Amino acid sequence: MNKEKKLYFPNWKKWGINSFVVRNIQSRDMLMKINLLHNECLNRLRNGPASTIKKNNISLAIESPKFCINYAEWNIDRKVPLRQYFGLNNGNNDNNDSITKRWCYGVGSGSSTVGGDMKTTQTKPMTTVMKDLCKILSNFKMLKCKGEFCEKKVNFNHVTILYYMNDSKSNKKITLNPHCDVGISASNVYLTNNSQKEGTPTVVLSLSEGKPISFYKRYSNGKKFVSEAGLVDKLDMKHGDLFVLHPLDERVINRRIHDGEKFKIESQKTQFKHGVECIWDRKKRENDVHQTSSLLSISVCFRESIICQNFSQYKNITVDEKGLEYDNDIHTQQMKARNINIEKKRKEIQNSNNLKRIQKKTRRFVRDNEHNNNPNKRSRIT
Repeated sequence: MNKEKKLYFPNWKKWGINSFVVRNIQSRDMLMKINLLHNECLNRLRNGPASTIKKNNISLAIESPKFCINYAEWNIDRKVPLRQYFGLNNGNNDNNDSITKRWCYGVGSGSSTVGGDMKTTQTKPMTTVMKDLCKILSNFKMLKCKGEFCEKKVNFNHVTILYYMNDSKSNKKITLNPHCDVGISASNVYLTNNSQKEGTPTVVLSLSEGKPISFYKRYSNGKKFVSEAGLVDKLDMKHGDLFVLHPLDERVINRRIHDGEKFKIESQKTQFKHGVECIWDRKKRENDVHQTSSLLSISVCFRESIICQNFSQYKNITVDEKGLEYDNDIHTQQMKARNINIEKKRKEIQNSNNLKRIQKKTRRFVRDNEHNNNPNKRSRIT
């Protein structure tokens, strides 16, 4: 096996992309932790959802993006990655033993995009292996991002697991739409509603089936973005790869690019968005000796959050200082209508037939993933 190495996007010089992938991890300790985390991720799917709060199950949540007021659906049934959130605990509430302070993510602008229901969206405490990997990755020299707008010290305290669950029938394509992890204005100002620390990278561990990560570039005149983000490059991620989203790529700056002859500074300010399209490929699956009907790819995202909130130790949802649950936004007529749809959807959580349906679905992805163990398809951590 080759030694661990950095892989850059094929056309990184042309477009000025700084993000990269670290492949062929050599550390035995890190490999062991990655393998343990992979098994944890699969076990959550194998266990499926639960009608009561449990540690090692899939958390069901209602998602209703605020721009889709007539839409409310369980996270497991959407054609986007299934999100599961985990934060590092940061002490107990002084006045209430049932409340824990916990680092969280997606409570700023991201909360509008995902549209998580306040009463069903959970941020669970990190598991031991998650905490171990956060420490290792925080000190892993190959992941360090240098230059302007980059923090020298990173302390990862939040994990988001994204399950891309494709099948041959209804979900042939699972999409993570082009976006920025950190909100930056067209004039290159770090926005106040961010929950990720300014200048820190997002590190994504890719598990199970591989998938490409795509970069999109848009232009700014310094006051507003003057173009839609257009696709410029792709980089494939394999099982065990670490993708590093460099903070500089989300800043709005004049980039250093290569015009085919020499490096130069762009005349216009630009910003990159990134996204993922995980596609169930019929031809590829037909050539697979196992001929599985589903495809599972997992991304584990490590971040440093600056938002620490109160969480119920029993429900793992955000609460106030007294332990009372928050309600969804109902300040406008549209948000009231959205909340009515969410409340109707919540009633399904105790439906035993619905829970059995979901458990059957999640277990099928684990089963097919375990059958799909051809070493020629992807590198495996053992």
